[in-house]
Amino acid sequence: MSAAQHTRFASPVTLLREWSERSDQQALHEALFLGFTVDLPFLEKVAIPVARGLGARTAVIGDATQGLYDPVDVRMAGRSYLHGLASCRRAFHPKVVLLIGEHACRLAVGSGNPTLSGWGANDELWTVVETEDDDSHALLADLADWLDALPSAVELAPWSAIHLTELAALLTERHVNAPAGPEPGARLLHNLQASLLDQLPLGPVDELHAYAPFVDEAGHALGALVGRLTPRRTILGLQPRWSSYDAGAIKRALDGFDTQIRFLEETRMRHGKFVEWQTDGRRYALTGSPNLTRAALCTSTRDGGNCELAVLAADTAPLLPDEGRITSLASLTGRTIRPFESTGHTLVLLGAKTDSDGLHVSLAHPQPLPVVISTSPDGSPGSWTRTGTIPAGASTCSFPLPEVPGAAVRATCTRLDGTTAESAVVFVYSPVHCARRHSADSGPRLRYDYTAQALFADERAARRFETDLLRLRELTAAASAPRVSPAGHAAAGSVTSSGVDRWDAYLADCRRMIGAPLTDLAFGTSQLDLPQAPSSRWIVSAVTVGVREEDDESTRTRRRRRTYPPRANRSPPTSRQSSVPVVAPGPSAGSGRSRALTVQPQHRFRCGCSWPTFTSSSWPPESGTSRTRPGATDSAASSKHLVPKTCRARRTTTLRRRPGDDWTRLRPW
Repeated sequence: MSAAQHTRFASPVTLLREWSERSDQQALHEALFLGFTVDLPFLEKVAIPVARGLGARTAVIGDATQGLYDPVDVRMAGRSYLHGLASCRRAFHPKVVLLIGEHACRLAVGSGNPTLSGWGANDELWTVVETEDDDSHALLADLADWLDALPSAVELAPWSAIHLTELAALLTERHVNAPAGPEPGARLLHNLQASLLDQLPLGPVDELHAYAPFVDEAGHALGALVGRLTPRRTILGLQPRWSSYDAGAIKRALDGFDTQIRFLEETRMRHGKFVEWQTDGRRYALTGSPNLTRAALCTSTRDGGNCELAVLAADTAPLLPDEGRITSLASLTGRTIRPFESTGHTLVLLGAKTDSDGLHVSLAHPQPLPVVISTSPDGSPGSWTRTGTIPAGASTCSFPLPEVPGAAVRATCTRLDGTTAESAVVFVYSPVHCARRHSADSGPRLRYDYTAQALFADERAARRFETDLLRLRELTAAASAPRVSPAGHAAAGSVTSSGVDRWDAYLADCRRMIGAPLTDLAFGTSQLDLPQAPSSRWIVSAVTVGVREEDDESTRTRRRRRTYPPRANRSPPTSRQSSVPVVAPGPSAGSGRSRALTVQPQHRFRCGCSWPTFTSSSWPPESGTSRTRPGATDSAASSKHLVPKTCRARRTTTLRRRPGDDWTRLRPW
């Protein structure tokens, strides 16, 4: 069963919700969201969790110069879904929602951007295709052709292009294997090689209706449209205050044609675009993303126009509302042209990907000067660290150190005139983390989560781990068929996800079965959340002691009374005693001078964490500062050691660069 229909008020979120309520509980394999303006925090609230919960590999691709988000508000990009950017000479403007399941498919092509306004507040127009039972539709075949040709017409990161090519192969395979059915009238039109206007039939037509929120300032698209269709009567819809138009340009474009203007109500922003005409008793409609502008209707992407996607359907219901005040063309006045707003990023970074080979970045175009790549764990100010440089004349580069999935990446470049260009922020994409969840994800695994500290410190946990590990060994040995890697699944067809590193996929299997802590311990794959500078360039310049809030006054008093023994009573380390150098503040902290002390082995704190540990028990007491005597064994003394927060120590350390460098504060994570 397949069907295509126009709908005005349904949101793509409805398609996801309906899929989650299916009675057959069919898994969702792929989810694709395309748009001009993309609001990632909005999608991460209403769409991404639903799609990922259904098991789908998810991708969100938008225009490289648009984005309604702050990097610090994005939490799941790169970790749960692919966020890609597309760049062309004008606007990357298609609006598509594609859901591919095991036997069903949903496609929505329309006018709504993946934002709160586009999917909720605006009056949008969508063409929705629904297929079941391995059926297909002509629009799905057309979409496959468009997805396959898209990487050759617009600039995409290599992994984004591969992702779209794989979706095209899935749709093509499903369409070829689908049972034959009646040929529907709706077809998908795009402007990658030819303009949309050149693909419309020639006139004359009886009547022409058109509406779009944007009418180009010079009226070129309207003049070309009526010149091709030559209508006997034309009605142009406008929202007086919210549409972007110039009355003088519209009059010049439609001069000589019987034209009326219908002013539509402004209770909602009408963002749905359409051109519909009637001839020989039949009605045709062109709907989708193109506005009534030259870049959208009259120019191909290859020749410098927008990248647009539309649906041409026959025998449609009227799309122009009947309500609204009608006025003549001569009485139209006003100018409400809204300038095109862009982020102003002239340096375009298309994306970043991490795998076992390192971090890979891709620019839209090579630059004449080197481009600096910086990374941040969350995109917050002050957290950026320089990772490397893309050589002049190169558009792609790889760095040997892998980056944390989801980390923010940006590019900066100094122009020839001395000014600095900065790209929009992208997020590190991990194919393993974003892979489709399949039936193997419910396979055997340990019943409990274990950490190395718990196994070596808790005897009961160690015994439970031994029993659990034996059970897991029996379950995995009983499985006769080999596991399918997260790259794909046989139920999805013969096309699988390339770009997934096999070693990364193996590590993902290990994390699923025995947990991330034990996998990182066994393979040494743990990654730091903060970029680490060379240790030789840091000194410990200050140590502050904090007091726990639960300590009472007597405990605090008892601690203050403890002092060090006289310096003369301390014995220096002998040749048989190993010592650990510790850098402590010197007599003049402001001068940047320091002196090295030694810590006896019996006074060192032992911790399983990777953060460096220091002890203050052998430090000389500063004037007016209380210290704990060496060898103290009570809980108060043991809390006086500098250890990570995970060990519940009440100490912080300020790491300061040498004089002349920038100040940076690192906190144990």
